[in-house]
Amino acid sequence: VTNKNTSKPGPKPTVLIGGNLTEMEQAIGVSGPEILYVGDHIYSDLISSKKNVYWRTMLVVPELQEELSIQETLPGIVRQLKEVDERRISTEREVMHWKAIEGSLKAITTEDRAERQDLKKLRHECAIARKQATDTLKDFIRQRESLRSRLSTATNTQWGSLFRAGSELTYYGRQLEDYACTYTSNATNLIFYPPNHYFRSPMDYLPHELESM
Repeated sequence: VTNKNTSKPGPKPTVLIGGNLTEMEQAIGVSGPEILYVGDHIYSDLISSKKNVYWRTMLVVPELQEELSIQETLPGIVRQLKEVDERRISTEREVMHWKAIEGSLKAITTEDRAERQDLKKLRHECAIARKQATDTLKDFIRQRESLRSRLSTATNTQWGSLFRAGSELTYYGRQLEDYACTYTSNATNLIFYPPNHYFRSPMDYLPHELESM
């Protein structure tokens, strides 16, 4: 195969440049998802291979080794960040719940003296509950920012992690998730797996499914 996409016997062993995808798949006897394409560039390597010829893809990310080393020095920090953020979201809902009740109680009017006293008591209790929830929310926000700062400064003082910005994936992290079937710091890591090994991704969950977990 030459760089002009024409069939031509080449010397063996040889490195093929350019070529014809269909003829190559016919020559090696496998096609589509049976082929693992290993590359280090999302656009020129992975996207075309994934979208055009449906090959399996592996992205080589040398920076991954450094991030793994950092995670060893900060054990469980990503899990802690996830847990704190989940509690923050739950507490934020609680604050909004008490605010809604306060608004409803303020809208109630009555001429009965006893009922007014009861309303006053309920409003006071609701205000206390809202303040407690608000204080708890502020504490979770402080914890989240502290964990984010530790994770960010441990990776790169200027840019932070290549894969994560706080509790969200970076743009690069999203692309990796979308286009790489798997990824590694070095292609030589494949020697630790047999040729017939099948890499399985963890189960994906929708938000409503997470509520019941």
